[in-house]
Amino acid sequence: MDAQTFFLLQYDVVRMLADELLLVGIDDDQLRYAPGANHHSLIWLLWHITRWEDVAITMLGHGLPQVLLDKNWVERLGCERRDMGGLMTVEECQAFNATIDPVEVRAYRQDVELRTRLVVESLRSEELDDMVPENHFQQVLATGVLGGHNAIWLERFLQHRSRGWWLSSIIWHQSAYLLGEAAFVRHQTGLPSHPFPFNMG
Repeated sequence: MDAQTFFLLQYDVVRMLADELLLVGIDDDQLRYAPGANHHSLIWLLWHITRWEDVAITMLGHGLPQVLLDKNWVERLGCERRDMGGLMTVEECQAFNATIDPVEVRAYRQDVELRTRLVVESLRSEELDDMVPENHFQQVLATGVLGGHNAIWLERFLQHRSRGWWLSSIIWHQSAYLLGEAAFVRHQTGLPSHPFPFNMG
């Protein structure tokens, strides 16, 4: 099995988890609900993992811009943010929940998925060992993906990573949010945390 096939097998699983934990049987009010100041809403989590994926695939450097910057997505989402949201304040999260369009977030996610599959299918396994060139890394950051609040530590964490690291981050980043915070927030809305059986056999 090559690296691309292995990635897509895992990718299909985390996509399924997102569909079930974040989207099944949930209305817009439940998607916008945040159970407390230290927790995000389900729609924020869906947007955040999609933004991370959009940026991660762009870091692979196949000449494609972020999906967010294409097709007028910033305006369509009802949110002016171009970052990935990881450094947002409580007040910014509350404003986000009030204005974001859940229908458009789902559509944006579908657009990002299509681009991810397109790029991954064109990858060569040997490319995954290559480091992301510093000039390309800085060009992506210049679009505002980190946000403006004390972002230097995050930049240092993300710097000097390989293409393989960025690709794999789509899996572990989404899994951490989905199996942790998303399950908790879903439960707080009054919905079951795991609406599907975990029998994968």
